[in-house]
Amino acid sequence: MAASAGLARAWARAVLAAWDLGHLAGDAELAVSELVTNAVQASSSADSPDPVRLCLTSIGTQLLVQVRDGCPAFPVHTHSGVTDEAGRGLLIIDHVAIQAGCYRTPRMPGKVVWCLIAGDPVPGNRIGDQ
Repeated sequence: MAASAGLARAWARAVLAAWDLGHLAGDAELAVSELVTNAVQASSSADSPDPVRLCLTSIGTQLLVQVRDGCPAFPVHTHSGVTDEAGRGLLIIDHVAIQAGCYRTPRMPGKVVWCLIAGDPVPGNRIGDQ
């Protein structure tokens, strides 16, 4: 699982450099790492044979990050304690993205969790607001 997130971060960094969006790399790598890690965990818990898929889309100076997994359950914000090692992923996404959400994938099992990175986060639509 850690290897998946690391490979996804490296690929995102290379794509952003090629697209001249290197200024988004820090926030984008963090978002990619969280979303891919969550997707791998969700697919594993659902015993889904479907691979996790990462899609990056440049929208002007912004970046749309989409990660598909094989689990139909939507992510849920959790309240983590100070010493908990997990449960902060969506909070991190809320801080680095200007918008985030998820949707079911038609004709395929699972869902897509997405976020829009713009460099300077501002309040917007969040996953937990759906």
